Amino acid sequence: MFNITSQSQKLHKAIATSIVRLSALETLDDIEQSDLSLQTLFEGARLAGLRAAKNTSAFVPNCHPVPITYAAVDFKIKGLDIIIEAEVHAIARNGVDLQAIHAVTVAALHLYALLHPFKTGIEIGATRVVPDTENDPALQWPRNDIRAAVVVCSNAVAMGVKEDKAGRIILTKLKDLSISCDAYAVVADDVDAIQQKAKTFADKGFQLLIFCGGTGLLQSDKTPDAIAPLLQRPIPATMEAARAYGQERTPFALFSRGVAGFISDTLVLTLPGSSRGAAETIDALFPEVLALFSEENLARR
Repeated sequence: MFNITSQSQKLHKAIATSIVRLSALETLDDIEQSDLSLQTLFEGARLAGLRAAKNTSAFVPNCHPVPITYAAVDFKIKGLDIIIEAEVHAIARNGVDLQAIHAVTVAALHLYALLHPFKTGIEIGATRVVPDTENDPALQWPRNDIRAAVVVCSNAVAMGVKEDKAGRIILTKLKDLSISCDAYAVVADDVDAIQQKAKTFADKGFQLLIFCGGTGLLQSDKTPDAIAPLLQRPIPATMEAARAYGQERTPFALFSRGVAGFISDTLVLTLPGSSRGAAETIDALFPEVLALFSEENLARR
């Protein structure tokens, strides 16, 4: 079973189709003349498909159970083909492709079982997921290079008495997202030093600037206090999303004071200084936050 613990919950949609191909058009006439009408036939198959969608994980071991918020199974006749379409929605950590496929497959089997006595040669044809069901243009991010910098805010790291782990984790995660970091720096927990770094990287045209550390409640935690006054366009919801994500994993996420927003055209994020907190914040915000660098959104700014 794939590990989806780090995935954020979001709305997933999937549409799948399957085809039951008749051997002759007379089969439809035979059904209408029997005690089994097409409407009754389709209603039975619809119920079978809906039940299948809700119970997919019981039959597919590697399928995670998801709380389905919408499911529909519909039918249309085109020539000799009965086209079955299932649409499934869920707010979950993983997609619902398997649920949609399972729905149309079981619906097709239901039709096959009831149609087979009427005519031989009935086939179950292609079953597939309609591509790009979840393709939201608003969530497209550029594949071109993004100039990124990471700044670690820590007295202990700056003095060399502590190794920087959180910043290195951020660099690794950015690399996994195909974002190469052009600059890495360490500063003490000092408002002036933090602000100077922020202004310098913004003036140099960096598009993404991530500060790591100093977002908690200690007297030495100065990062949000230093960055907040510089933000020309704060984005409160960004770090609220990160805190909500973290709260599902540790109750201490509610103590994070991280802020986010733009200094000129530089997106600034302030992450916790713990390795786990930094990693989980990246997981919570990326890759969706990269949509801010799409051509459409860049034009709006």
